[in-house]
Amino acid sequence: MWCCASKRRQRALRPLRLTVHQLVTFPVTTTFPDGIARPEPSRAGVNGPCEVLRPWAASEAPGCHVALETLDDGTCAAHCLVDPPVLTRANLVDVEVVDDPMTGAKNVSLTLDARGAAAFDAFTAAHVGEHLAVVVDDVVWTAPRIQERIPGGRLWLMLPAGEDADILAGVLRTTGEVAPWTFEVLR
Repeated sequence: MWCCASKRRQRALRPLRLTVHQLVTFPVTTTFPDGIARPEPSRAGVNGPCEVLRPWAASEAPGCHVALETLDDGTCAAHCLVDPPVLTRANLVDVEVVDDPMTGAKNVSLTLDARGAAAFDAFTAAHVGEHLAVVVDDVVWTAPRIQERIPGGRLWLMLPAGEDADILAGVLRTTGEVAPWTFEVLR
């Protein structure tokens, strides 16, 4: 959350990693933390307190590449990602802020290069009904279920409440591995 005042300020370069992964259920060998139940096979992740899931996700216990998603209620969801990703930031051709015609909310539209468009089209056609994860800076931005094939090389990131579409679009438009500016993390 970008805010106005804080007792603690931290300056850092902003990494620009964007990946799209297939989500799968956790391996049968996964050991879950106390109080976290094994998900049903149809679920893509496990939910629980962030302070429990963060150290667990960083350990070898999950048995797969895990990314966390912070939920609206303040808890976290841990997702098991398939590597390599279906798309990366290298597949982006254009990034723009667009208004959702139904809600008026600002979202980020991503246009893919020909290779990314073909890969995403084939991936979504083969995985209808399954989940995918859009991951920005190692955080799951969204983990929707694929409703249908998505041709055309264009997708929208519907942003969680409080996220700024202009900031995300600006960061993703920047070339290179890190943005050439610093930002303040206000806590």
